[in-house]
Amino acid sequence: MNKSYSRDYQVLLKMIANVESARDVVRRHNVNFSQNSSYYIANNKDALDLCSFYMAQLGEKVKLLTDETKSVLNQVVNLNIMQYFRNVINLLMLLF
Repeated sequence: MNKSYSRDYQVLLKMIANVESARDVVRRHNVNFSQNSSYYIANNKDALDLCSFYMAQLGEKVKLLTDETKSVLNQVVNLNIMQYFRNVINLLMLLF
């Protein structure tokens, strides 16, 4: 696939949409990320599955970005972790 800044813009918009979708899941399912809470996301399979899906999509989209855009984003978020998370989710899907 041809990588360009124009393409990066479209990919980044989709990534933002995935983040917003994950936030919406957290809001709609009334879950949080505190392990000590009864509302911990891991206690709600639907919310966890949906958020995992959106996070996996983020990791998948990283490979579509130009090296320059990845370099800038890496100053804010570790893109390798995002791709690693995607790989773990994909592996778990194969196992179960």
